[in-house]
Amino acid sequence: MGPWRRFLSVGVWVQSAILGLVILVSLPLSVQIWGEVSRKLDDLRTSQNDNVIWNLTQLEVEFLKFERTLILGIQEGAPDAKQLQEVRRRFNIYFSRLETLNGGALYQRAFEEYGTMGILTGLRMEVAEILPYFELPDDEFYTKLPEILAMQEGRERLVRRIIARGNQFTGVHGQAQRDDISRLLLRLSIASMVLFVALGLATILFFRQSMGHRARAIEHKQSSARFATVISTSPDALIVTDDAGNIVEFNRAAERLVGIERARALGNPFPRYLTDQDGELADLPLANGSRIAGVQLTLQTASSALVPVELSQGVAEFETQRFYVYFLRDISDRLAADRALLASRDRALAGERAKSRFLAVMSHEMRTPLNGILGLVELLRSGDTPPEEQKRYLELLRNSGQILLDHVNDVLDIAQLEADGVRLNPQPFDMDQMLADILGPMEVAAEARGNHIALDKSGPLGWFHGDGARLRQVLTNLIGNAVKFTNEGAVIVSAVSYAGRRGDTAMVEFQITDTGVGIAEQDVARIFDDFVRIDRGDSQQPEGTGLGLGIAKRIVEAMGGQIGVDSIEGDGSTFWVTLELPRATPVQAGLAAGAALSDQEEAENPLKILVVEDNATNRLVVRDLLKWSHLFGQFCSFAKVYRV
Repeated sequence: MGPWRRFLSVGVWVQSAILGLVILVSLPLSVQIWGEVSRKLDDLRTSQNDNVIWNLTQLEVEFLKFERTLILGIQEGAPDAKQLQEVRRRFNIYFSRLETLNGGALYQRAFEEYGTMGILTGLRMEVAEILPYFELPDDEFYTKLPEILAMQEGRERLVRRIIARGNQFTGVHGQAQRDDISRLLLRLSIASMVLFVALGLATILFFRQSMGHRARAIEHKQSSARFATVISTSPDALIVTDDAGNIVEFNRAAERLVGIERARALGNPFPRYLTDQDGELADLPLANGSRIAGVQLTLQTASSALVPVELSQGVAEFETQRFYVYFLRDISDRLAADRALLASRDRALAGERAKSRFLAVMSHEMRTPLNGILGLVELLRSGDTPPEEQKRYLELLRNSGQILLDHVNDVLDIAQLEADGVRLNPQPFDMDQMLADILGPMEVAAEARGNHIALDKSGPLGWFHGDGARLRQVLTNLIGNAVKFTNEGAVIVSAVSYAGRRGDTAMVEFQITDTGVGIAEQDVARIFDDFVRIDRGDSQQPEGTGLGLGIAKRIVEAMGGQIGVDSIEGDGSTFWVTLELPRATPVQAGLAAGAALSDQEEAENPLKILVVEDNATNRLVVRDLLKWSHLFGQFCSFAKVYRV
């Protein structure tokens, strides 16, 4: 076991070399020995020794048969042609046996080796002496038979001696051949044993190597299967290209991302699907083939959709070939989340800014009329104010209160729009009547500032189906702003309608043009933001919360229209609104839901109103107003209603 263990302890290549050398020596030697054995076997198959023995034996047999036929021929007493013919035939056979032994090289070598060649030659010569007798006619030949028989006496002993020497030679010669074959077979056995041992060791070695290779193949197969599973189930697209940029591997995630099948993608140049931020084809591989991660590119899919991706690049070298491994990750969701996060941050910052603007604006806009109200109340409490002044003070109190109410309504309106959106209540309305109702009160405010206000329209606009109240709110705000920001100027309200995109609709366009202070170019973009108030740069800054235009924009966009402004600082502004509204059939206006009650019916059947109000001052004001209207009210608080 020692040499065997030492043999197994050496390397596989050394074991293979040793076994190969042994087989290389043993195999030709075995072939050579086998060739010699084959030749010896061929010699044995020729049966030369057996032929010698047989021929020698046959010589004696034929001699005896010849002698017997002679005796039978003599005993006939008279010539018998048939018997004489048999004598001649037996003599010919006997003589041919002698010729065979005398002429064969193998027989000559045997007879010469054992000194019997002379005996054989003498025997032949003696037989040749009687050869002429056999050519005589039957009568004469018959008379020579006794003489021929007499000549055969003593020759039997010579024949037996020749046979004995021949058998001795064939025995010795056969034993020599057998010894040669034994030696050859022994050599062949040794060589074959060595060869078989070497082949057995080689078989064991190859089996061990085969098992090792099989184990490694199974391991590699399992590793490849795991790697293929990882690649196929990877959420990221994996694309492998050769050094020329042609695709050699394309996993399922890549199929889903790019939108083409693996079979179609293989062999195509990969960079044609990727573009950089400038729209140019990506220069791949990146950075001279080094490993890079996190490069943002744009992928064009098979459907021509553009998908933002993050690319990572790796390099793999196999022998003389180089491969590039690209991982692509769809970052659309991440970018959307980033945009949403930025938008949330911007909204939060905008909310903070809006809150700051709200506090700054409302603290000023509400404190100013409140101070005026409190001051007027103190003047009225003094008791020595003339009636004319008291009336004027009360009018100022009403105006200040209306200003405060407008501010609060704007804040509540914008809060409602932010929370619930714009809620529209479409109904048929008369556009011409609405404009008249808006411009009537505006003319008074315009004249107070020395302005001229005019309505410009080519003809009646007619009836439309939409939220007239919301549209009135928008136009009132735009016209009111034009009046407030214009002194000693003009405000022109233009309205025009034309055919809409559908047969039952019409496009309505309003333009409110003033000759006021205008808006600076840098302020035009933010004029519709909440709490934005443009500083006029003088002491006649109009009051307001800066919410009106923001509310107007939300309403117009909710109605499917557009709103904008064109302005030149110092020359005035033009605000425009474009809407597409369905045409409506005129309806009778002014109809009441029920017939008006006569004064007598009012007196006989007075209305009773339930007023729920927590504020005592408000309840007092409502009660007195109801009394002036000849109505009766029942008052309670919200807490009482909740208990009931």
